[in-house]
Amino acid sequence: MNRVLIVASQILLALFALGILAVQGAMLPMAAQQSLQTFPEVDFLYAPLLYSLEFVLLLADIIIVCLWMLLARIWAGTIFSDSSFRLVNVIVACFAVAAVIFIALLWVFLFGIRAGGPGVVLGLLAGAGGATFAALVLLVMRGLLRTATQQRNYLEEVV
Repeated sequence: MNRVLIVASQILLALFALGILAVQGAMLPMAAQQSLQTFPEVDFLYAPLLYSLEFVLLLADIIIVCLWMLLARIWAGTIFSDSSFRLVNVIVACFAVAAVIFIALLWVFLFGIRAGGPGVVLGLLAGAGGATFAALVLLVMRGLLRTATQQRNYLEEVV
């Protein structure tokens, strides 16, 4: 992988992390407070929904850190190691947990409180579908990484 591409990817990951921190720290609580004032009939859901979304953003931060570490391994030429599989497993787990949270929130909105417009439902469906799709793609990529690692180890034994 080109070193310029690695540095550009790390810069982009840093910008994403800063954006997520801004959303976690200011925008999400502000939007939640505004929704609380607009819809006081569902004020009992304020804390659970806010903390659920904060947790999903924390999962995104974990994914960013793992991606940064994988890029550093590519830079160092040590991507074909067992510790890389652990990082990919952490990313897959984060996407799976995020999908479960989105599905739970969707269930609450559709069947629990029977509230939320089409935008909320579609947003939660997109979040659940996107997280599930990302986890499945990463599982395939992990299989490819495992195969490449086995082939590299075999070639090192032969040579």
